[in-house]
Order: sequence, then structure tokens, then C-alpha cells
Amino acid sequence: MTETETTSVDNLEGEGTWERNGNTLTFDGSIIDIDVDVPLGDTMEMGEATIVELTDTTLRLVQIVNEEVTEEGITVSVDLTSEIVLTRQ
Repeated sequence: MTETETTSVDNLEGEGTWERNGNTLTFDGSIIDIDVDVPLGDTMEMGEATIVELTDTTLRLVQIVNEEVTEEGITVSVDLTSEIVLTRQ
């Protein structure tokens, strides 16, 4: 099953620490916490993303997550590609 979802969020707030190494952004905490309707389980974290655009007003991140999740005896393979665009007003 393949699903695409686009969501706009105004006034995004979060908390945590981050570190940049080249075009990789690694973060800890709830810097970006978005609710999606896929079975990601309780342990999946958005800890690393690739910076694909960085300007004075825009930060565009892409993250790829590949994980197997088992819930109630059923194992599901989750392949998730997310693109997050943050715009400074």
C-alpha cells in the first residue's frame, strides 16, 4: 500500500537539541512532532534528516525511515519518506 499525505502546520513549536554535520541534521527531542496515520510503533524516532535546501527563509529536510513494526502479532514493513519544509515568516 502506498499513501501520500500533505499537511500544512502554522506556528510549529518544538524542543530539543540538534547538530549539523555537512548536509545531515541530527536531532534529539520533539523538534518536529507530526502525527501520521501509519503503524510506526512507539519506538520510531525522527533522529536524522538530510538538508536539501537551506536559505535565509527556508529549511527543507528529507528523511527516509525503513523499519519493521510488530503489533498484536502482525509484522508490517514501513518505508517512509518525509519531506519537511520550514519557512521563516
